[in-house]
Amino acid sequence: VSYWGKAASSPHLLAYDLVRDRVIWSRNYRVDSFALTPDGRKIYAPCGEGRDCDYWYVLDARTGDELGRIKMHVGAHNTIASLDGDRVYLASAKYDRLAIIDPSTDRIIHWIGPFRNSIRPFTINRDQTLAFVTVDFLSGFEVGSINTGAKLYTVEVKGFPVAPDQWPTLPITQSHGIALTPDEQELWVADDVYDQLHVFDVSGLPDARPRQIADIALGSSPKWINFTRDGHYAHISTGEIIDRRTRKVVASVQPSRQYVQIDWAAGEPVRAYSRYGLGYRSSGR
Repeated sequence: VSYWGKAASSPHLLAYDLVRDRVIWSRNYRVDSFALTPDGRKIYAPCGEGRDCDYWYVLDARTGDELGRIKMHVGAHNTIASLDGDRVYLASAKYDRLAIIDPSTDRIIHWIGPFRNSIRPFTINRDQTLAFVTVDFLSGFEVGSINTGAKLYTVEVKGFPVAPDQWPTLPITQSHGIALTPDEQELWVADDVYDQLHVFDVSGLPDARPRQIADIALGSSPKWINFTRDGHYAHISTGEIIDRRTRKVVASVQPSRQYVQIDWAAGEPVRAYSRYGLGYRSSGR
């Protein structure tokens, strides 16, 4: 867990034992949205978008010890580890390209982009062929090929344009929030200006352009989206829970962008899911 302490000297990263209900280790790393490799051995932790830092910590997840650093670009912010553990994706909030890391060497081996502007929340499909990114000053998202590194599509939301200059509180990132449904048939995008979610059919990618199929009104501005693993419900940072089939709000919880999904069986945690709205459908199935 990465978090802000009450004092500048308080720890900002800890490991917690869910079964024994205790802290394993706690360190004074000031980090942002990190990723844990699926084997539980490494943490890739960006030093934060709010500072002029340009690196990711590589940490031993068992001890919290620093193993090294990966220099990328100022504004180190979001991180995704692939489900098979063979790649890690780094996004700076002040850069227009995604970096791909080989966790066996902790080196950048490939780039995706450039995209239209600086990359904000993003996600990838399970087979690591497509990256979906939100960027500053765009109502919508962009699609990149992980294999070639090329940008494939810029998709603008119809009927909900980028915030006009006279908007009282102009958001730099209007579409701050993006998630694939676990079956990878749909992509949901947040809209911080119009308090909406926009739903796109992405089942035809990479050949067919994403198609806008629904808009869902919310009670306040969304900043993050994720789905239950079965794909039945979407969790929105506003606290609203949406039935994917009916596209209706069916429940509400405490608003938050910081949450984790963990499945339990017989008193033991058996599965945890990324907060990045990853796709879980494999083309081999």
